[in-house]
Amino acid sequence: MSNSLMGRLRGKVAVITAAAQGIGFATALAFYREGAEVYATDINKEKLELLAASCAGNCHAFILGIHTNVLDVTSSEQVRAFAENIPKVDIIFNCAGFVHNGTLLECDEKSWDSSFDLNVKSVYRVCSAFIPKMIQQGTGGSIVNMSSVASSVKGTVDTPSFRDRVEALPDANAMTKFLERQKMGRLATADEIAHLIIYLASDESAFVTGQEFIIDGGWSIPKRSAETGITVEGHEVELEEKIEDDDDDDADPPETTEEQNSNINLKDIGMWPAKFNQGDGGSGNP
Repeated sequence: MSNSLMGRLRGKVAVITAAAQGIGFATALAFYREGAEVYATDINKEKLELLAASCAGNCHAFILGIHTNVLDVTSSEQVRAFAENIPKVDIIFNCAGFVHNGTLLECDEKSWDSSFDLNVKSVYRVCSAFIPKMIQQGTGGSIVNMSSVASSVKGTVDTPSFRDRVEALPDANAMTKFLERQKMGRLATADEIAHLIIYLASDESAFVTGQEFIIDGGWSIPKRSAETGITVEGHEVELEEKIEDDDDDDADPPETTEEQNSNINLKDIGMWPAKFNQGDGGSGNP
């Protein structure tokens, strides 16, 4: 992590879960260096103390400080009590999560419940505890959630008028076993993920909301290419072509540019985005 102090989060208060290691640790340190007052939470007290020690030598006029708090985000009572003791919050980074190693048949019900409780319900607990505070402040805020591609959080639809910006970061593959599929030939570092989170938490991304940011070194490219019909390996894009018979003597006179534009059906040439057909911000089919 760079030691540069730019103050991009100066004066902001941030809450981070699972901050004792990995991406949470790197983000807490980065937020601190950018001038935020950081409330770093985790269930591991010893590792939180290491985080506090790492921050101790980075003093600057605009650095507000870091507070380490032992917090179990699977406990609604603990989360509510923790939120009540924080007078102001501008940034929430839900980093807590657990991935079961194995297939569905290898996952028992206890593991499933534990994973759902930590990966999904903890986000609900933290957000429901802090969003009312953000609304009351009247200044909005930023909420960034670590997630898998399949579980991107679209909570922004519930509070758009209060200027809360909700983003989802799919699993970043930081130090996982999927190196052989990585297009960049290496694994991500926690610091690289933290750089994106700083941007999403800062005023620089004020017009960004409700988005999913895939930062995985190209690991998901084959899957996304199959969904869009784009051939990546050969760098070819297949589009439907409509070939007219030039020898047709009875063909109508050539259309004007306006007539041609008005008669174009984007579906016919394979350029109509699938998202528009799913009610994802489009105005309906042409």
